[in-house]
Amino acid sequence: ALKRLLGADKEECNNIIREINTLKQVSGHPNIIRFVAASFIDRTQNAGAAKRAEYLLVTELCKGGSLYDCLEKELAPDVVLRVFYQACKAVAHLHQQTVPINHRDIKVENFLLGGDGLLKLCDFGSASTDTYAPDVSWNAHQRDMLEDHLGRCTTPMYRSPEQLDTWANYPIGVKTDIWALGCILFCL
Repeated sequence: ALKRLLGADKEECNNIIREINTLKQVSGHPNIIRFVAASFIDRTQNAGAAKRAEYLLVTELCKGGSLYDCLEKELAPDVVLRVFYQACKAVAHLHQQTVPINHRDIKVENFLLGGDGLLKLCDFGSASTDTYAPDVSWNAHQRDMLEDHLGRCTTPMYRSPEQLDTWANYPIGVKTDIWALGCILFCL
């Protein structure tokens, strides 16, 4: 599959490069989409047309659609168990890296069905090794900045309580992926 990513500024380009590097790092696990290649096309010098950096990301092709597509019909309990087990294995692989990776956008749309019959986690655009530890010393501006950031890299339906209420002063890290897995199990 080919994914085209456009970066209008340095921050967006850095985010795209981070996404590609994260996928390269975790690729090879049977439940994570396989990285094939990536390329960069510099269109920032174009006259007239949009001046954006263009990145092309090639991954394995998953013709089975997304897990979301499977929810149109009721799944048998053994299928739910098999699917959820594979989703957990993919997330565990991220969390077991030397520096744990938090996907931050675990949802049914980001799990694809591979040609090998396995579930594959994809879309690492929100993935991060950052953790946040709001506490009583944080002011409203710091919390607003964090909430704005989380709003850009997470899906509301799958957000954990600590992501929704930064005033509760709970740490925000890889455990948020576990909450999102629970949301997926509920959907299944």
